[in-house]
Amino acid sequence: MRSRQGQRARFWCLVNDSMVKVSLDPGESLEWGRSEPTDEGHSFEWHKWELCGQWVYVENSEGGRDCDGPICYDSVSQCRIDKLSSREVASMPDWPLLPDWERARDTVVTDTYAQMAGY
Repeated sequence: MRSRQGQRARFWCLVNDSMVKVSLDPGESLEWGRSEPTDEGHSFEWHKWELCGQWVYVENSEGGRDCDGPICYDSVSQCRIDKLSSREVASMPDWPLLPDWERARDTVVTDTYAQMAGY
């Protein structure tokens, strides 16, 4: 499907434990996040998908706080538009084909208390 400015990206992703179809027009972005309490603090996840030319980028941030202090994992992945429906999940044969994400930036781990302790 084409928009006036270029190709629309449509793909499936796992959001809040459910499969969701995302549609992005050129230059458009979509954000989703959640936070919830845990037995020792809280956890969170946040994702931002963006269509730039022939690539879809996703920024991911996951983490939380527990008895060991706050921790956060941040990463950026990318997928060409022509690979948005190319990956099977063998353990889930009824799922649709998913994007073939590749790492655009290595995961950055921020473990506040470990950094304060010099690890």
